[in-house]
Amino acid sequence: MHEAAKELKTSHYVGTTGLYIGTFDPFTKGHESIVSQALNIFDNVAIIIVDNPLKGIPVFTQYDRLTMIAKIYRDIPNIFQAECRTHSEIADMFKIFNSNSVIRGIRNESDYTYEVKVKRFYENLYEVGLNFVYFLADIKHQHISSSLAKERILSGDCASEFLNESISDFAEREIRLFYGKEKSYEKEIKEET
Repeated sequence: MHEAAKELKTSHYVGTTGLYIGTFDPFTKGHESIVSQALNIFDNVAIIIVDNPLKGIPVFTQYDRLTMIAKIYRDIPNIFQAECRTHSEIADMFKIFNSNSVIRGIRNESDYTYEVKVKRFYENLYEVGLNFVYFLADIKHQHISSSLAKERILSGDCASEFLNESISDFAEREIRLFYGKEKSYEKEIKEET
């Protein structure tokens, strides 16, 4: 079993838990909106980070994404986060949280079409009968996706428009470094010598 899953086993979960599974590269205000809505239905929300090879190489490591999410929800005890590297580890999460509920967010028609495929994929992959609970992104954040946030930050927009202020400076710097739009401290030192 994955290390994060081992740590989660020692925690105590009371009530219902919905698993919010995604890449969250980075975790946006739109994602926060979905979590807020989910907490109206579930006692707990487990945010599960898993990489999707179809989305390319993530800007942030799984550790960085876990750290950012933990920072956003540091004062909310019924939000949990974990990382998974394989689909068998996701199956472990359903067992650990004693849940068969998957939280998904929808912004528009193309998201709906994508979510139909995701639902089929999960149902074919996992033995447990899953319940999918869909939330519409609130109007204010409907336009925000992780890809758009990265694109707009690279164009010079303020990260806090798309991301929680507690992570926006770090995320903006990392996005610019990843795409070569900002010199890293190490590069500056090498250039000076």
